[in-house]
Amino acid sequence: MEKYFYIPNIKLIGYGRCQTYQISCLKCGKLTFSLDKLRSVDELFCEDCDPDEKYIKERNISSENYVGNIIGIIIKSTTDSTLKKRSFYNYKKVYKRDKYTCQYCGYNLEEYTEFRALHIDHIKPWSAGGSNKMNNLSVSCSKCNLTLSDKWFNTFEEKKAYLLNINENKRIMRRKPYLMI
Repeated sequence: MEKYFYIPNIKLIGYGRCQTYQISCLKCGKLTFSLDKLRSVDELFCEDCDPDEKYIKERNISSENYVGNIIGIIIKSTTDSTLKKRSFYNYKKVYKRDKYTCQYCGYNLEEYTEFRALHIDHIKPWSAGGSNKMNNLSVSCSKCNLTLSDKWFNTFEEKKAYLLNINENKRIMRRKPYLMI
C-alpha cells in the first residue's frame, strides 16, 4: 500500500530582503498555520472553513513528502513599526575588509573552481537580536553559512571551531573504512 502526504499551498511573504512562508487555506485562501509538522486533511483549511475534499486538488496529494506548492508571493512593507529595521550600509565594507573570502573555510572565487555564493554572516544571528555592526559581520560562503544556520555562539572563534569540527566529521565519514584482516 502506497503512503500519501497532504501538501499545503504556501505563499512566500516578503519583508524587504527577508522571506517567510505561510500556508494558504485551500478553500478561502486565508494565510494560516506554521510549516512544522505533517498535514492532515483538516489542516489544509483555515479554522473558518469546513474541510471539504472537493477543494483538494491533485497537486495537494503526493507520494513524496515536501513543504508545499508555492502559489504566490506577497510583498509586505518594512515600515511596520513592529519590525526591526535592518541597515545594509556595512555589507560592502565587510566584503572589502574580508577580501571577498569566506572567513570560516577560506573559499574565494580566485582559488576554487566550484562556484559558491558569498553571504554576510551575523556572528550573533539577526533573529537573536544581533546587529549589523562591523564587529558582528563576516563574509561566509553559502556552504558554511547554511551549515551554521542561526546557531548562537559567543565569539567568532567559537563559531569557526564548530564549523571546522563539523566539516572534519563529514570528511571522516566520507572515507571508506579499511578492511581488517
